Amino acid sequence: MEDGEALSIRSYRPSDREAVREICAATGWMGEFDLKRIADEWIWAEYWTRYFTDVDPLFTWVIDRRGVGQVAGYLTGLPDVRCFERYIRRIIPGIVRRVIRGRLMQRAESRGAILGMLRSLLRGEARVPEAVRARVELLHMVPVPRQVPLRDAGRYMLSGKEGIIETMLYLAPQFPISTNLRYCRNPARGIVSAVREKKIDMLILGWRGGRRARPFVMGSTIDPVIERTPCDVVILKDCGGNRKFNRILVPLAGGPNSALALEIASILADPDQGRIVAFTVNHRREFDVSEFVSDHSDRLHVEPGRVSTKTVDARNVTRAILREARRVDQEYDLVVLGATGTTRLRQMATNPIPETVAKNCTKPLIIVKAGGGVRSWIKRWI
Repeated sequence: MEDGEALSIRSYRPSDREAVREICAATGWMGEFDLKRIADEWIWAEYWTRYFTDVDPLFTWVIDRRGVGQVAGYLTGLPDVRCFERYIRRIIPGIVRRVIRGRLMQRAESRGAILGMLRSLLRGEARVPEAVRARVELLHMVPVPRQVPLRDAGRYMLSGKEGIIETMLYLAPQFPISTNLRYCRNPARGIVSAVREKKIDMLILGWRGGRRARPFVMGSTIDPVIERTPCDVVILKDCGGNRKFNRILVPLAGGPNSALALEIASILADPDQGRIVAFTVNHRREFDVSEFVSDHSDRLHVEPGRVSTKTVDARNVTRAILREARRVDQEYDLVVLGATGTTRLRQMATNPIPETVAKNCTKPLIIVKAGGGVRSWIKRWI
């Protein structure tokens, strides 16, 4: 697609079927065709598109070139991934016939891809691995000025719809997705309300950083959300893009937030080269970081040998953490730390360490607050 090209998104039509299948095969692996993983274009398209075009096309959309009538892309979704999984097992005989007639198993370049796909089908791993079986709820709050009646709020929706569609195009191939677009006078109150209503397990927010504006520590939206949301909260700063995290710094001080920070770091660490440094600063009290890591080893998603510990003595904890994060010889590419466990009223009178580090750290950073359980699909989301 060229810059400035006139495009529109519309519902799927039966006449779009062949175009959708062609695009599926041509862009099947990270946006490109890969013979090592796509042994046969028909099989690949059958596996990934047939349910959405032939069985339940209600949640299938296409990107149309205006004036030309040509399909440039597509988006699929479904309300219940189990329906797809049940159906996909029914196409195994057709795929096997295709393999036999095409003698695909005799071709070395396609044998591995075929075996991998058949193993996935027979195990029921039709859409995503077991570790990422979670539903993603895309929530976009549309702030409406107080002087504007809610009946006129529709004119503020355009940016929200664009953001939802753009995110769905990225995430739909990886997770079952539902969307939620809400009007609100106060974004923080709307987010907390939606989390409670939808019984969300983990809330993920982006944060630009910025200066402290009293009486808030991280902002008028982030502060109330952290304090009032009953679930786990994960706040991302400068973590966009397809990144690999080979060395992660995790400042620890004990408590549930530190435990969650350690777990999130182990999920995001590169599976081949990822290393985690559990870091603590002795100031006024001693904290055994090695014992803490050992006590929470069951929550780690990496081998224990990849987690090292480090303790330093310093009068200023914030400066010590920032100094460690900036060390050139350590090459940290991510910092993960737990949020302050105190109320906002108490934070106003002090400079909370995690939030101060978050605002001054130049590395990609994640700050977490423990609530309920953690979902390991976060690794695939970022």
